Amino acid sequence: DKLTPEKVAELAQVFDEFRNSEMARISRQFRVGKGEVDEVRLGLDTAFLKVLSLEATRDELLELYRPIGQAIDQWLGNRNSRYGGE
Repeated sequence: DKLTPEKVAELAQVFDEFRNSEMARISRQFRVGKGEVDEVRLGLDTAFLKVLSLEATRDELLELYRPIGQAIDQWLGNRNSRYGGE
């Protein structure tokens, strides 16, 4: 399905709301181990989901971030992964 012009405008508004936010480097945005959570990433994703009429809890998003973080870590060749609660 295509996004309606209204949804595109709402997503653009979300981008505008976060444009001045200090986001971590992409390699750190999905880090969830040892209490490390990028609150800006969580806020952005939660806002996108809301616009798309979808819901996910904080824990569900963190569960999703874990394998993403592990994949980024593997791609970057980091042997001492800090993702996944290690």
